[in-house]
Amino acid sequence: MERKFMIQQAKDNSFLAFSQTCEMVKSTTSKNMKIKIVSEYLRKLDDGNLKVACDLFSGQIFPPWEGIELQVGYSTILDILKEVSGLNEKTLVEIIIKNGDLGDAAEEILAKKTIRPLLEEEYDLVQVYARLKKVAEASGKGSVNEKKKILTGLYLNMTPLETKYLTKILTGEMRIGLVSGLIIESIAEAFNRRFEEVNESFLLINNVGETAILAKYGKLSEAKLVLLRPTNFMLAESMQSAEEIVDYFRKELICEFKLDGVRVQCHKKVDTIKIFSRKGNEVSTQFPEIVEDLLQIGHDFIFDGEVLAFKNGKPLPFSKLQTRLQRKYVDEKVVNEVPLMLFVYDILFFDGEPLYKMPLIERKKIIEKIGFTGRIKCLEYFLVSKREEIERKFFESLELGYEGLMLKDPSAPYTVGKRGKYWIKLKKELDTLDAVIVAA
Repeated sequence: MERKFMIQQAKDNSFLAFSQTCEMVKSTTSKNMKIKIVSEYLRKLDDGNLKVACDLFSGQIFPPWEGIELQVGYSTILDILKEVSGLNEKTLVEIIIKNGDLGDAAEEILAKKTIRPLLEEEYDLVQVYARLKKVAEASGKGSVNEKKKILTGLYLNMTPLETKYLTKILTGEMRIGLVSGLIIESIAEAFNRRFEEVNESFLLINNVGETAILAKYGKLSEAKLVLLRPTNFMLAESMQSAEEIVDYFRKELICEFKLDGVRVQCHKKVDTIKIFSRKGNEVSTQFPEIVEDLLQIGHDFIFDGEVLAFKNGKPLPFSKLQTRLQRKYVDEKVVNEVPLMLFVYDILFFDGEPLYKMPLIERKKIIEKIGFTGRIKCLEYFLVSKREEIERKFFESLELGYEGLMLKDPSAPYTVGKRGKYWIKLKKELDTLDAVIVAA
C-alpha cells in the first residue's frame, strides 16, 4: 500500500519542512515516491529557499570552488549536544553508539533537552545557510568559541528532527537515498521541464540550486559557462583493441598520447587565474609556476588539460607528482625538485565566446594558434584511421613513458559532464601478449 506523507505544522520555507521532507524521502525505497515527495516540496519554496534546499539535498553547503569549509569537528558537535541536552558524557556516548549515526543520535539526545531559549526562533533555509556561512567565516583566535556559539543557538531553537538533519549537514552524511540524478528528476517534475533539458543545464553550470531557479522560470536555455567557476569535465569510455575502435568509428580519428598526470581545468579572466580539479576544487596554489605562465597568455579562456611531472622532454612517474601534491606549501625548492608541464588538449571558452559546441578539430585549431611558452604546451595529436596506425602509436606512447592512447571523434562537441564514445581510452591492456603454454 502506498504510504501518504503530510508536512504538518511547518511553514513551506522553514528548516522544519526541509527536515520533514528529508525524513519522508529516507523512509521510502521507491524512486518514484522520492521524486514525488521532493518535487511537491520544491514547488512550494520561494527562490532563495529553493536554491538552498537543492544544494542541501545534494549534500553540499558551499560550492567546492569557493573553498569555504565549516571546519566543525565531531568534538565540537558533541560539546554542543552535551550543553543543550544537559546529559552527561557517558549517556551521550551510549546513545551515539546505539544509533551508529550522529544525526540520529542528536534527534534522540535533544528530545530530552531541558534548556530552552528565552525567545524561540523558527528558521527558514536561507537563515540557516547564513548562520552556517558565519560559522565557516569564523577564523583566528576565539574562532572555535564563535563557531560553537552560532551552532548552539541553532540547536537550542530547533526541534529534535531539525537537529538530526542539521547534524547530518554539518558532518556531510545526509544518507537519505537522494542521489544527484533524483534531485535533477525532482526539479524537472516540480517545474514541468524535460529531464534532459534540466540535466544539460546542471552539467554546464555545475550547481543544482541555480539550475532549479532556471527551471522554475523556464530559463534553462540561458545556462552558460562562467569564467573562474568550473564546469563538469567531458569523460571518455574504454575500448580493448585498435580493431574495436576502427570498427566502431570507421573514419579518421584524432589520436593523442594518454597522459598520466592530474587533469585540470584552467580559467583566465583578465589577470586572474584559477585552476580546478576534477572534483571542482581550486588547486591553483599547488601549481604556482603554471599559474605564472598562464598569466602570460593575452586572452581569456577555459582550457582542459593535464599537469604532469616532466623533465628533459619526458614524463616522470606519477609517484613523483604525488609527492609534490602531498605538500601543503609549494616553494621554489619543491618547484625545482619536481618540475611540471601543463599539456592543453581542449578549449571550452575563448575571448568571450563559448566553444564547447564546436567540432573538436576546430577547437584544436584555435589552441594551435595561441602560441604557448614556458611550462605550457599544446598536446600533440595525429590523425589515424587504420588499426596498424593506432597500434604503432600505442607502442610509441609506452616507449615515451605515457600510458596508452586517447582516440577522439574530430567532429564531436565537448559534452560537458558526460561519458560517451566521442573519446576512447586505449590503455596498457594492449601491451599484454597472448601466450600458449606447451608441455613437452
